Amino acid sequence: MLTSMPDNVIRFKPLGIVLALTLGIGLAEKAGLFEAAIQKNC
Repeated sequence: MLTSMPDNVIRFKPLGIVLALTLGIGLAEKAGLFEAAIQKNC
C-alpha cells in the first residue's frame, strides 16, 4: 500500500485543483480579502 501511494497521489487529477484552491484561499485570508468582502456586504 505504501509503495503504490506516490503513484495514486500523482494520478489523482483533482488533487492539483484542491491544492491550488487551498493555496489561493490561504493567500486571500492572509491578505485580508475575506474580511474586506464581509465588511463591504454589511
